Amino acid sequence: MRNLHNHLRQHIINPKFVDKQRPVVINTWEAVSFNINEELLLQFADRAVEMGVDTLVVDDGWYGKRNDDTSSLGDWFVNNEKFKDGLKAFSEKVHKKGLKLGIWIEPEMINPNSELYRQHPEWVLRCKDRESKLSRNQLL
Repeated sequence: MRNLHNHLRQHIINPKFVDKQRPVVINTWEAVSFNINEELLLQFADRAVEMGVDTLVVDDGWYGKRNDDTSSLGDWFVNNEKFKDGLKAFSEKVHKKGLKLGIWIEPEMINPNSELYRQHPEWVLRCKDRESKLSRNQLL
């Protein structure tokens, strides 16, 4: 295991991060799943600051019309019903609290019920002469 860690530090990890202390990150998924909105997440950020967290990661549900796992995976545009002033304004509010902001995406998966899939169904990986199979309402 030590050899693996040495290899990662010497050849994989960007040298400017090798010896830096890793941030304490809190992710919204386990607390609220898809049920996010700016007001709730700003309260979440306040609690994160109290606990000494460095980075708030907004997980699934910030984009498209994503309210469950059946739609919008692949529609990487902000849901303005959940973030009325957009992600930039939300990001600025989070940064003012002293936190960094992370945004979750899953670029390798897509829902058939998404704008991206409707515009580019050819981007889905397929086996010739085989029907595509959904897994968790997603395609690769």
